[in-house]
Amino acid sequence: MPRDCALGIAIGPRRLVVALVSADNVEDHVTDGVDFDGGTTEDVVNETRRLVERLGRYLDMGEGPPRIVATGAAVPGQVDDDVVVFGPNLAAWAKAWKNEPFVRILQEAFGVPAVLENDVNAMLLHEQELGLGHGRDSFVVVYLAPGMTGLGSGIAIDGKLLRGHAGGAGEFGHLVAQPGGPKCVCGNRGCLEAMVSIDTILRNVNWGDRHVARSLAEAANKVDDGDPRAQEAFRQAGRWFGQGLSALVNLLNPPLIVVGGPEEVVGPLPKARKAFQKATTRRSAQLFREGYRETLRLYSFAELHGYCAIEIGSLSIEKAAVGVALLAMRAPEPQPDEAARDALTTA
Repeated sequence: MPRDCALGIAIGPRRLVVALVSADNVEDHVTDGVDFDGGTTEDVVNETRRLVERLGRYLDMGEGPPRIVATGAAVPGQVDDDVVVFGPNLAAWAKAWKNEPFVRILQEAFGVPAVLENDVNAMLLHEQELGLGHGRDSFVVVYLAPGMTGLGSGIAIDGKLLRGHAGGAGEFGHLVAQPGGPKCVCGNRGCLEAMVSIDTILRNVNWGDRHVARSLAEAANKVDDGDPRAQEAFRQAGRWFGQGLSALVNLLNPPLIVVGGPEEVVGPLPKARKAFQKATTRRSAQLFREGYRETLRLYSFAELHGYCAIEIGSLSIEKAAVGVALLAMRAPEPQPDEAARDALTTA
């Protein structure tokens, strides 16, 4: 890897990942990560330093470690310019960061320009440059977090990332699907994220005090065993998911929606199916797909769903780290403020 590179930092469910992306060839990049159960911004900076040092030793070919020229961070929740307005589960004990000036903290820590982005938006930037969205001006990514603990989207329209007025666009998981439904981590009830969450799936699988599944993997195993209640739980989660997809189709009319998430829900990647003949789609994923195709057709306006391809992509926190590094690399150079200009002029 050439010495100049951009550093990407992404924080996901119980994991922190960094990426170093070559300034000369964006396909030349490496990632590394550690378990991370939340902490302060200082904790993130310290873990990032350790990971960068480890990657630097790995990449040192006698010319010294790579030189970081820009930094970016991708986090869940709402970000507005330089500030993490609300970052769920980023602090210890599953608490949130609120109004953290993370860009300033990164600039002070690493001494280079920094940018901030929502994690799923960063995944979209990766797909736009290096993935299924390459060459497309408009498309959407939808990410089901590991273990079905979160749900978000990123939206590109006419070649531009849609961020919204205050950085909150793409909160797909917080469309209200069932007013008064299960409580969501955001505090509202009936959000789409709550309707397709692992809690809801397990509640439906275990209904009647059965206690047959404690995780997504165990619930999927019950489907394979032919358990009708488990089968219906995945199909119903898919129906709710399709209701959300139909809203995206009706509002945006995208040509492509890239869906990523656990294999028990979305199935294996197409490349995996081609490379390994035994990598068949789990029955739980087949039922989830049947569910969302049913409601996507049912709730889409006219025939809009017929113009939209749904493809399975390898969305992940690693892709978010690479995506935000690409954003940092291409961000415009920060301009000095008026006071700084006056100081330079009078010096």
